[in-house]
Amino acid sequence: MSGIFRKVMIYGVALFFFGSLFWILSGIGYNNAYHKEAMPDELLYKDISNNFTLDHIRDLYNDHNEMKPITFLTLEKIFNSDIFLTRILNLIFVLINTFLIYKLTKNKLSFIYPIFPIFLNSMWLTVETIEMMFLLLGLLYKERQGIFIGLAMIFRPYAILYSVLLSKKQILNLIIIGILFSVLLLILGLFFPYLFELISYTKKPYDEYDFLAIVMLIMLFIMGSNNKEMLKYSILALIPLTMRLYGHYFISAYTFLFIGFLLTINKDFKNIKLFNFNSKFFKIFFH
Repeated sequence: MSGIFRKVMIYGVALFFFGSLFWILSGIGYNNAYHKEAMPDELLYKDISNNFTLDHIRDLYNDHNEMKPITFLTLEKIFNSDIFLTRILNLIFVLINTFLIYKLTKNKLSFIYPIFPIFLNSMWLTVETIEMMFLLLGLLYKERQGIFIGLAMIFRPYAILYSVLLSKKQILNLIIIGILFSVLLLILGLFFPYLFELISYTKKPYDEYDFLAIVMLIMLFIMGSNNKEMLKYSILALIPLTMRLYGHYFISAYTFLFIGFLLTINKDFKNIKLFNFNSKFFKIFFH
């Protein structure tokens, strides 16, 4: 009976969740998918690109105006922080993440994943999208997971949280990448300013409050937390939200819980014999 109740609760919440999400996006989807005006961070990146010097970046860290690593700022510089180009790049990363989720779950519902960054107003280039790409690659290629988490870490330092789930061998790979990145920052004279900015950022007063994103997160948690592996990742992804509730900070938790939900679907539909799940309908949507 408890198993039946769990399924009713999960899929009942799922229907309400996706119904609410599509209803919300019918009103704000276009604006969130493409802003005619530049986001505040995009204007900051444009300013950095126009004056891309180590002294300027160091001053930004020292003044606590920016905590993005040199890797991300360099990527912005390559595209000259052009709003159109960087948003296209972000779209490419979102599509890559969608494909990786499909590879992990083998569930065609994976292809609705882009609605999450649209809902969270995160269709401009963010470190969270890049971090997510490397984390998904790590889940897909477990034998190289330490390397991929290390690459995620040099774009978003919070990725180091996932190291608690690594084996000793993979932790060694992570440490090597961390040391190499630290040496690069030392050579550039950015190590201590960047480190102090990260420390001061965690001590800033808690701000931002997105009630709608939290409500949707709770529903996703009910839907996806049945998968124990994704539950561990999503809990770690929630830790940065204790400091900020920016929309793009939700991306990681949403993604892991969504994967957990898809894996739950796969498991439930594989075990249930009530219907013919070899039928053409179920093959189209769930295989």
